[in-house]
Amino acid sequence: MSRPTLLVVDDERNILTAFNQVFRREPCTLLTAGSAKEALDLLAQHSVDVLITDNRMPDMSGIQLLREARQAYPGVFRVLATGELNQADFLRATEEAGVQRIIYKPWDVDELLAAVREILGQRGAREDEA
Repeated sequence: MSRPTLLVVDDERNILTAFNQVFRREPCTLLTAGSAKEALDLLAQHSVDVLITDNRMPDMSGIQLLREARQAYPGVFRVLATGELNQADFLRATEEAGVQRIIYKPWDVDELLAAVREILGQRGAREDEA
């Protein structure tokens, strides 16, 4: 399996900085975006394996971003990171955007790493089977 690429989207720079710290020693390429528009530009330019996005952002919600990513890049694993999620948003996330994993904020570093490693392990196993 080639080196996987993660794209993390959040309008709070301190969250992006935290992700950079958490993943600096992981065997992956980490891209970060401060907006959904920036994320869509990066998706168009790079082969992204996992998209992790905050839900509440000013220009476009994470659910909307994941919905667009699902349509344009169906092979990207979609993760929603959120502090809270009501039932209506949960249904939109899973049914419309095809969210495959939800990570709740504030996240624990070990749990975050374990979740991403599990996702990448599943993706690697699928590539090995192909």
